[in-house]
Amino acid sequence: MARIPTLFGVLPLPVALALAAALADPTPLAQVRVDPAPEPEADVATLNDPAGPPRAIPQPDFSKLPTGRVLRVVDVTSVIAAVAGRGQELRLVGVEPPQAPVHVRAAKDFLENLLKGEQVYVRYAADPPRQDEFGRILAYVYRVPDGLFVNLELVRQGYAGLAADLPAEHRQTFEYYFRQARQAGRGQWAQQEKVGSASQGAIGGKTTQPTAPGDESADDPVVYVTRTGRKYHRADCPHLRKGGTPIKRSEARKRGLEPCSRCDPP
Repeated sequence: MARIPTLFGVLPLPVALALAAALADPTPLAQVRVDPAPEPEADVATLNDPAGPPRAIPQPDFSKLPTGRVLRVVDVTSVIAAVAGRGQELRLVGVEPPQAPVHVRAAKDFLENLLKGEQVYVRYAADPPRQDEFGRILAYVYRVPDGLFVNLELVRQGYAGLAADLPAEHRQTFEYYFRQARQAGRGQWAQQEKVGSASQGAIGGKTTQPTAPGDESADDPVVYVTRTGRKYHRADCPHLRKGGTPIKRSEARKRGLEPCSRCDPP
């Protein structure tokens, strides 16, 4: 094989020709196109919420918490559990029940599916434990099998609003997941959308959306009454432990009922 002398020494002919062609190419190296690496997909939650997800709430040391078995779910804000051999009604800190009766029932059903008959860890909101105005002990509840933070899960799945007693240490996280549940149409937000879609009708060529059953207005909100009681109540009033019937406040007043002094309904 013929060999050609070059600046790089004596090279075989094919190698020398290839080297000459490369040196003769006028394209500067800086102009050579390099495809950038693909960008990672953006988190949907971050796109919907510019603030982005907050840091996860650290789990407590479960070995230092009392445990109990859930005996009954009163409503979406409170459960009765056997803790240390005695029944305690626990008020789930930070959560507020939905306003429409149909959503209140769905929220209670959701909580029963989470907790009924389950063992839970109880972290009291204060030391010593503190009660609310209805005698319920303020607490955070975690499901024993998997450590699920029940208070936050109710908000994350769209079955609870945010209560005024939500402490500052958890507020950012709870508010973030409340917004996410609403944007994603979970829980009560999904039900509101379904009820609204099913109730659309045409009158005089115009599409109307009647008020869904149980929806409240500022002028005539929904309240709850019992069969024999002489008061009307909020959805989470302790006097409704055996259940209540939702009616408009105007109807309750027509019946001569008075507002409950314990729950102070609207």
